[in-house]
Amino acid sequence: MFTTLVPFPGAPIFTYAKDRGILPEKITDWDRFEACAKPFLLSELSEEQLLRYVKRAYGKFYFRPRIIAGAVKDSLSFYKLRNNISALGRIVRLILARRFEKKVCT
Repeated sequence: MFTTLVPFPGAPIFTYAKDRGILPEKITDWDRFEACAKPFLLSELSEEQLLRYVKRAYGKFYFRPRIIAGAVKDSLSFYKLRNNISALGRIVRLILARRFEKKVCT
């Protein structure tokens, strides 16, 4: 799983961000914390660039020939085939949701 940085309290990055005043207010309210919250930016990368890198990491990792071949081999059992079809359906929905600009958590 690939995600963007989340500066949890107690972690050195949390202290670093808080000391420099770059910790967004929203992220200090842990009752409203969401894993899909806006990415925390520490560098010169824009939010769009950062999310593009996360998406690229998913693609490069999960679409390797070895991973795909393993999934096909594992799909030989009915139970695993059913699970893989279900996962494929979720991936297709995610791609379509992004294409039509709906906000979907990844």
